[in-house]
Amino acid sequence: MDWASRLSSTITYATQSGFSDGNITYAAQLTARARVVQDSRTIVDAAGEQQQTSHQVATTTNITRGARVWLPGSDTADIGDAYVVYSTRTTTLLDGSYQLYILMLGK
Repeated sequence: MDWASRLSSTITYATQSGFSDGNITYAAQLTARARVVQDSRTIVDAAGEQQQTSHQVATTTNITRGARVWLPGSDTADIGDAYVVYSTRTTTLLDGSYQLYILMLGK
């Protein structure tokens, strides 16, 4: 099975880069190939808080918790269009050919 062909969407993301005047700052936007699925769940994040998620994203790019992700068709100039990465987990295919990062996104 060719997993690369299943990553048929392109997402845009920006990771947290620091703080300025008490606000989180973000690095320059990058793009990654991904598979995006609508998946509404209530999860408990790393801080122990319940979060409502709306999308699950699989990608070969390590996008960290707290990053902002714009789904295909979103206005990448509008931070309000971005989703927040509430949780990440890593899985490796049995044959070792790909390491996938599974992101749970919400607003």
